[in-house]
Amino acid sequence: MGQPTPSVFCPKGEWTTIEYYLGTVFLTKTYFTDPGTKVRWRYYSAGLPPFWAGKFTGHAQITLYPSASTWLQFKPDVDTTITWEPVDSGLGEPPPDPIDPLAH
Repeated sequence: MGQPTPSVFCPKGEWTTIEYYLGTVFLTKTYFTDPGTKVRWRYYSAGLPPFWAGKFTGHAQITLYPSASTWLQFKPDVDTTITWEPVDSGLGEPPPDPIDPLAH
């Protein structure tokens, strides 16, 4: 039995934290939403680059670079659910679980 597909609901026009990590991560994930849904994204980190932004329609592959902390946020043009594929860290072990910012 595989891992459940992670997902986050994102309301139209609001920045929603998709992932938040404390500790070094270096991974690439593919994020999905409904075809035709336009999403702006932004990434903050304590490392380099400290800020990065972009946009996609339907799906995108985004890399999180090594840093002491990293936040990834999405802002869709309609209410939508974002899902992503679990990936290997490239270090021979799975990436750490993201921290739920609402749980702290």
